[in-house]
Formats: sequence, C-alpha cells, structure tokens
Amino acid sequence: ELERRVAERTAQLVEARAQLLELNSSLQQKVEAQLLELERHRELRRYLPPKIAERILKDGTEFGRNLQRKFMTIVFSDIRNFSSITDSLEPEEIVQLLNEYHSEMIEIVHSYGGTLNKIMGDGLVIFFGDPVDMDDHAHRAVHMAIEMQRRVKRLRKHWQSYGHDLGIGIGINTGYMTVGNIGSEAHKEYTVIGNQVNIAARLEQMAGAGQILATQRTLSQLNGAVQAEPMGEIEVKGIHSPIKIYKIPVF
Repeated sequence: ELERRVAERTAQLVEARAQLLELNSSLQQKVEAQLLELERHRELRRYLPPKIAERILKDGTEFGRNLQRKFMTIVFSDIRNFSSITDSLEPEEIVQLLNEYHSEMIEIVHSYGGTLNKIMGDGLVIFFGDPVDMDDHAHRAVHMAIEMQRRVKRLRKHWQSYGHDLGIGIGINTGYMTVGNIGSEAHKEYTVIGNQVNIAARLEQMAGAGQILATQRTLSQLNGAVQAEPMGEIEVKGIHSPIKIYKIPVF
C-alpha cells in the first residue's frame, strides 16, 4: 500500500513539474513576444511619424527586415559652419541650440511623412518611400526642404542672440536605393545605401547656407511644379555620367 501511494505521489509530482515547465515556457514565449513588440514599437517611433508608426503596428506590416531595391527620394541637410559656432559656445548652449533646431526640423519631417533615418550631430538624413510606399515621394521631399529653410529663417533670430547666424544646406536626389536593416546580428540599422544616396550627400556638401540643391531626376518627378535654376553638372565617384543639378528657390 505504501509503495502504491509513493508511486502515485511521484507520478503526481512528475505531472505537476511537467505542467510547470510548460507554463514557464509559455510565459517565457509571451514575454519574449512582448519584448519584441516593444522593440519594434520603439524602432518605428524612432524613424517614423507617430500616425504612420501606429498604422504599421496595427496592420502588422514587416519593417525593414528584408533588403529591397526601391525607387525613393533621399534628403541630406547640415548646418553650415557649425564647428565655428561651437568653438565659442559652452556645451550646454550647444545642446540647447541643437535640441531646438532638431525639434523644429523633425516636426516638419513628420508633417510630410518622411522617414528620419539619422541624426548626425547637426546633420539629418531623411528619406521618402519606405516603409510606406508613396508615389509622390519627390514632391514631399522638395516641399519639406523648402519648409525647413523657411523655418530656419525664423530660428535665425534666436541664434543671432548668441552672436551666430544659422543657415543650412540641403541636398536631394531620387533613384533606386537599397533599403532595410543593414549590419551584423549584433547590431543592425534600418537605413538606405547606394550610389543615389551618395549623390544626395554630395549635393548637401555643395549647398550653401539657405540653398537646396536637387538632381534632374528629382525635378522630373514634380511635373513642373517647381521652377529650379540650372547649376551645371558634377562628377560623382561611382557614377559614370555627369549629374545635372539645380537650385530650388525658397520664397
């Protein structure tokens, strides 16, 4: 009788242990799924306007997992002579000015549905056309750039109180780019790469304070909505043919 009871109790304990292990595994899977969802939400919020991020989360759309070749528009912007400005300011003042500048610019980026790819000190990289497809990506990019320059004119008064003048240069290009999560398993970043990206970066470097430079390919997508001034041609490493560039007016 004792042996039978011991055997029954042992069987009960074994079954209880198995149930606990199964429950623990289920809980662990749920926690991992929730953590992945939180990470996905954080990533979307980092790059996208809140409304677009919420829509992607609701629809369950994949975000940057697979590399794609897509026809998109990319924008580079940078504060001109920023190093000379920082030389005469305290770190706290630099942070305050940059925070104000970035807040204003990011608000504009989001209002046009752009994807904020990078903040590099005083520089911004924005693209249009992923993760949400849009036929008017070039139109959005150009009008966003114009609005950014207009906003900077208003910010300039505050910067002048510190004894400095604020001005940004912007470069825009449209073409086929590779977009998605790029990097190692330890660290991946959602970004774009390719020659068309390099062209936009080159235009930004050439643009003076208050200027927007764009390629002919970008302007061709606007159907004459913007009258730009021809600025000649440039040679870009990795591109066989010269690139025609234009200056977009800011009113």
